[in-house]
Amino acid sequence: GCTFETMFDVQAATELTLEPIEDITISSGDSVLISLVINRDTSALNLIDWFGASSCRKCTEIWLSPELTTNYAVRVVDKSGCEQTISFKIIVDKNNGVYFPNVFMPNKATDDRNQVFRIYGTDELEMVQSLAIYDRWGDLVFRGTNARPEDLVWDGTRSGNILPPAVYIYVARLQFKDGSTGLYKGDVTLIR
Repeated sequence: GCTFETMFDVQAATELTLEPIEDITISSGDSVLISLVINRDTSALNLIDWFGASSCRKCTEIWLSPELTTNYAVRVVDKSGCEQTISFKIIVDKNNGVYFPNVFMPNKATDDRNQVFRIYGTDELEMVQSLAIYDRWGDLVFRGTNARPEDLVWDGTRSGNILPPAVYIYVARLQFKDGSTGLYKGDVTLIR
């Protein structure tokens, strides 16, 4: 018998890594492109599994447009069987698309604009469950419930009596088409 000896270096396998994806906030109705950063060429991958997001098994980028705040996970498996999973959240901001005026002028504006205080919103805003308006002493001066945003308005009066110019506080609970609700608080200035 012959024997043969040789020396060689065995390179340690590079660990499969995915760069974390930070939580992302989008406005209701918007989309966002999610891109994976992987330390492997896609040809070295067996599977990319977007849990709850896509059936594409090799996509390193996908567009997401959730209607509600949603948690996602993505699992990547390379051809060596190494596996890595990361998770992230897309937060859907319902506040974008809802607008509360900060000043109104009943009987003072030259046109119909700014004659009343009302809530403005996109098509996603379904109903105003409640709107309460208080004076600076905390007394309730207006209350409306369960109405479409365009139908619930305050004209600067309390029980038919004209209120003085001042800053008033509003508290509104809004319902969106997806069934979610939001509580909004702020102030509005009444000018005469």
